[in-house]
Amino acid sequence: MLFTMGRPESGKSAQWVLWLGSMTTASALFYTLMSMWLAMHASIAAHSFGVRMLTQAVRLPIPSKAQLDEACAVARDYESRSLGDMLRIPVVAQQMCRLSEIDNTVQRNAPVVEAQGSSDDEASSDAGSDTNNGVTAPPVAAA
Repeated sequence: MLFTMGRPESGKSAQWVLWLGSMTTASALFYTLMSMWLAMHASIAAHSFGVRMLTQAVRLPIPSKAQLDEACAVARDYESRSLGDMLRIPVVAQQMCRLSEIDNTVQRNAPVVEAQGSSDDEASSDAGSDTNNGVTAPPVAAA
C-alpha cells in the first residue's frame, strides 16, 4: 500500500486502517484520472467551439466580382470631381452636418428664459433682504 516508513503493517494494524489507506489512495488516483479526462474534454470542446465561431457565426462575407467592380474607384470618377472635393479633409463635412443638427435640436428644445428687469418699487421693497437674484425655487408638492 504505502512504500514509505511508517506505513501500516498488515499484521500489526487494524483492518479498517488498511482499508482507509487503500480507499484514500484509490480515490486520489480516480480523481487524477477524472481531472485529466475532463481537462481533455474541455480542451476539445473549446477548440471545436472556436472553429465553429470562425467558420459559421462570424464568417466574413466574400464579395462577388460585381460588388468589387462597383466599389472600385475608377480614374474618370476621380478626374470628374472638383478641386475642392479632391482636397477635402475626410469626415469633416459629415461631422459638421451632425454638429449643426445637434445645435438645431438644442436650440429648439431650449427653455425660454425671460429677462427679469427690476423696477424701482421692487428694488426699494427688496433692499436689505436676502434675495435669490431672480431665481425661483421649484414648486413643492403637497404631501
